[in-house]
Amino acid sequence: MVTILEAKDLTKKFPVQTGIFGSRSGSSVHAVDEVNFSIQKGETFGLVGESGCGKTTVAKLILKLLTPTHGTVSYYDKDIFDRSFPTNEMRKKIQLIFQDPYSSLNPRMTVYDIIGEPFDIHKLAKGEEKKKRILEMMKIVGLAPFHLYRYPHEFSGGQRQRIVIARALSVEPEILIMDEPVSALDVSVRAQVLNLLENLQKKFHLTYVFISHDLSVVRHVCNRVAVMYLGQIVEMGIVNEVFDDPLHPYAEALLCCVPIPDPRSRKSREILTGEVPTPIDPPNYCRFAKRCKYAQDKCYSGNPPLTENKPNHWVACYFPVNKISDREER
Repeated sequence: MVTILEAKDLTKKFPVQTGIFGSRSGSSVHAVDEVNFSIQKGETFGLVGESGCGKTTVAKLILKLLTPTHGTVSYYDKDIFDRSFPTNEMRKKIQLIFQDPYSSLNPRMTVYDIIGEPFDIHKLAKGEEKKKRILEMMKIVGLAPFHLYRYPHEFSGGQRQRIVIARALSVEPEILIMDEPVSALDVSVRAQVLNLLENLQKKFHLTYVFISHDLSVVRHVCNRVAVMYLGQIVEMGIVNEVFDDPLHPYAEALLCCVPIPDPRSRKSREILTGEVPTPIDPPNYCRFAKRCKYAQDKCYSGNPPLTENKPNHWVACYFPVNKISDREER
């Protein structure tokens, strides 16, 4: 397998500003803190976690919309934040699909203008050649030729998301970062868009970074998944292994909340107690310790590193769930 994207010690801190003049207080919000992962070409890599855990900030760092406090993001072993790295080329190779397809489209632009804009920016085509390629993109995502000169308000939510996908594909990217791409759509339309994305991945050999709160969707579309909590990855591995046998107590609690579409099935839900630590200068010990039912003295002595507990299954916990289970059985 070829590693197409890799993050090493990726960190982003936002300084806290106080007072009417916005002076810096010396504290900072740890939005992303020492995140490490690698993504293989052609796979779908999921990022899950509560709101505010840092998923979208990771996406913005990959897209070079934010500059990291420290750490690197490498595209084929080339640091995208290095001054010698061509930003225009990176913009073509890594594209973003937004959560809300309506707010991400200019209401005053037609479909022709929206999908055609990347062709103008990157000087890929013009005139009849540009129109031909726009129509090809529309056909690929399931839009008809008579949609060409319509405006976004004339489409349904699913059709708008297809326009967004066509715009992203117009520059022939290798990586698509999708931030909650189907959460704003009806359930029936979600399935159609997810099937479209799956077919496009096979057709164009795309690599996906899939950010979502919907764990059932993540399990369906992703090959591997990383669970984030308060700016850090606490568990990472093959999606079925993480979902079937979570090692981190937070991942275990998170997966208990996945609804089961069977009224006859009874499933005990684990309700987390305690407050989430503030991301402003968070504690230097395990950030989940005060909410963890397995917490012990060592959990307050330092921040556990992300280590390989089982083959290709990583966890940042001094007392992962599998060790707790083994001790209880004995």
